Amino acid sequence: FQGRVVLGFGDELGIYELGKLQMLRKSGLRMEEHGITNIVDIKSSGFRLFVSDIRSSVQIVLYQADSNSLVPVVDDCINRHITRGFVLDHDTIIVGDKFGTVTVLRNPVSNLEIEQGHGRKGNNLMDNIKFDMLMSFYVGDVIVGLFRGQIGVGGEDAVVYGGINGTIGVFSAVKTMKEVNFFRELEKLMRNVLQGMKIDEFGQHDSIDESRQLMLAERDILKFRSYYVPKRACIDGDVVEDYFSLDDKTKSEIAKALERTVPEIEAKIVEMKGRVGY
Repeated sequence: FQGRVVLGFGDELGIYELGKLQMLRKSGLRMEEHGITNIVDIKSSGFRLFVSDIRSSVQIVLYQADSNSLVPVVDDCINRHITRGFVLDHDTIIVGDKFGTVTVLRNPVSNLEIEQGHGRKGNNLMDNIKFDMLMSFYVGDVIVGLFRGQIGVGGEDAVVYGGINGTIGVFSAVKTMKEVNFFRELEKLMRNVLQGMKIDEFGQHDSIDESRQLMLAERDILKFRSYYVPKRACIDGDVVEDYFSLDDKTKSEIAKALERTVPEIEAKIVEMKGRVGY
């Protein structure tokens, strides 16, 4: 961090520099009064530190070089039990918590407004700017690893996560609203089918057929993916991929509701997977 090292232990955040005989403390901050009691992860971007706590989510701490001080400026409105985090850009971080939820948080104001103290009136935690939650998705495993990169030759960048029980998964960006609307509608229809609901000619469910129930989690899938925080802005790939396991009649019903053919839908799913190198 700016040629130095940032360390967090307990509620204390410190910036250190290598001296001739030992590490020299150059700046520090006790975070307890700002709601952080046990720092578990620190990431940096420019003069910003993304400091994660074991039970108080993540905060952006700004390093002010002129006064050599650390100032918390952005925090979260939900107490997330963070285990890992990864900075996606200067304003955005993706975090995983011990309850199995992956969340993307973004700073809602500009760098200039932060430096000028926009939205901050004092040292009270409630005076800080609050993160905007862009995405939330429950994966069902304690997140122990997050990184962004290519997982295959020629593949696009994706966020890869790992769980304590060996779970490995990928979050890949859907680039256009046309694709978003397609996969969102396909996911909704697939969710209805997996819960045993029949689809009418307008793409709506009109009754439940217990013989067609193929539930992934033995419960309502949407509730399962919203275990701790409601699922938001994320397509459930496990549900979408189950399209290949359906019988021909059900595939045709879904294709008719989407006004597409079965091969077109299958090709679209395969293309989406192929972008990240499957």
